[in-house]
Amino acid sequence: HGCIMRIQARIRDVVLADVTHYDLALIDAPKELKADREIVLAAVTKNGMALHCATEELRADKEIVLAAVTQNRRALRYARRELKRDRDIALAHLKHDIYAFRHIPEELKADRAFILALATQNGRVLGFVAEELKADREIVLAAVTQYGYALQYAHKELRADREIVRAAVTRYALQYAHKELRADREIVLAAVTQSGCALYYATAELKADREIVLAAVTQSGLALHHAAEDLKADRELVLAAVSQNDSALQYATEELRADREIVLAAFATQDNRGQALQYVPEELKVDREIVLTAVKSNGMALQYAPEELKTDREIVLAAVTNNGYALQYAPKELRADRKFVLTAMTQNSSAIEYAPKELRADRKFVLTAVTQNSSAIEYASENLKADQDILLAALAQGKMWPLSLSPLPAKLRTDRDFILEAVTRCGSSIYFAAEELRADRDIILAAVLKQNNRFALHYTTEELMADREIVLAIVTQNGTALQYTAKDLRADREIVLAAVKNDGRAFVHAAMMLKLDRDFVLAAVSQNGSLLKYTAKHMRADRNIVLAALSSAQKSEEIPLYEWIPMNLW
Repeated sequence: HGCIMRIQARIRDVVLADVTHYDLALIDAPKELKADREIVLAAVTKNGMALHCATEELRADKEIVLAAVTQNRRALRYARRELKRDRDIALAHLKHDIYAFRHIPEELKADRAFILALATQNGRVLGFVAEELKADREIVLAAVTQYGYALQYAHKELRADREIVRAAVTRYALQYAHKELRADREIVLAAVTQSGCALYYATAELKADREIVLAAVTQSGLALHHAAEDLKADRELVLAAVSQNDSALQYATEELRADREIVLAAFATQDNRGQALQYVPEELKVDREIVLTAVKSNGMALQYAPEELKTDREIVLAAVTNNGYALQYAPKELRADRKFVLTAMTQNSSAIEYAPKELRADRKFVLTAVTQNSSAIEYASENLKADQDILLAALAQGKMWPLSLSPLPAKLRTDRDFILEAVTRCGSSIYFAAEELRADRDIILAAVLKQNNRFALHYTTEELMADREIVLAIVTQNGTALQYTAKDLRADREIVLAAVKNDGRAFVHAAMMLKLDRDFVLAAVSQNGSLLKYTAKHMRADRNIVLAALSSAQKSEEIPLYEWIPMNLW
């Protein structure tokens, strides 16, 4: 009897370690352990949705349900009905899902203390509460402090409360303040410092206040649009605005839009959108240096260049080098230039979309293009999308998605030689193979050996999923693939050792008999010390196991395992 008790205790230790580290571990736990409070609490702390595996009794345990809902609000669906009405659990749930407010009990909706606590963690609740609570100063202040836009739901009188509005505007809500407070210089200055375009809601007098406008355009250059007209002629203000957002140039006076220093500052903006050139006067647009500077900053500015400069090879090359999409604004003769298109594709593979049809139907060019960037196949002519050499060249980069951009012809899906070559280049290509080829052992083995491809197991037969040689090849390259293998292979010492050597996390997917086997655990930590943290408590209390783990971790320069070692071993 004592021996049975010890075995049961050790199994419990293993499951406790598993649920601490693996989201889905509770699903496979023995039925009696799904009623173990400590294990279920550890499981829902890791993954709230694990609550659905717990016994009915534990689904009525407030601490467990609260931990589950805190980790994942959707776990509430598995709680017992009486706990769905619990104040603390409702708070944890509504913190991340305020729209569920309409489903909570009426007594909670009318509970002032509950609403105040909720407003502190999610100000959006103010939009759902009763009118009398929208007039409660303390609740409104808590709500707008957490979520400034909640000011729009506050009672009219409180939107004229200076302290409340001051708290709200630090969260971008000036538009909802009473008009008197939108004339308050201190409040407006605080608002535009947070969101420059809040200047729109200020009074005309404050829109003419140079300090306020400078603060606004420094935060958002586009706020210049809302400044008083005379300030749009202020060189320092305009320079600050275009330095923050190149599009702000459109709001400057004509004189300043012709100011070379200001124009160049717009081009030099860190987040250059390529828009400034369209607002430059004609006399500067024909200036080659100006246009060249513009396209070097953002190639898309080419669309605003005068026609005569769009034929300038150096300018167009600078544009497509900066942004491949700029190719669409190049003249036809340059879009038909192979070198130009390939240069554009170096920056953005989709630039091939703007090459003429003749070029996209040119086999030699498309082969070069997909070799350079596999996604170019999307824009190739239809007959070239089915060209074996082009498809294989695209797959050589190790990405499966070129095949998803270009549906694989049925003939190639059943072509064994092609599929074998495809998976050799990109293991995930197995997804596109015909069903009978997914059962081909050589193809599956080639697929999994190519690229740590654990997902190849999803696309094959159950027979091959239980093939020891294939599974051993997979877990040697990607240990966590162990979770997808046949149950008996998770009890195979050689396979599991290969898996944990590659990735210590694979240990949680090993069979229970191996997790309880001291010799096996000792062998496992000897080759990968990091898995010590995934072992059961009694294994971490074993001096020899800990020493073996530390020695292995030291050799591989692993992160120290000290937090997983019991204090009595120090």
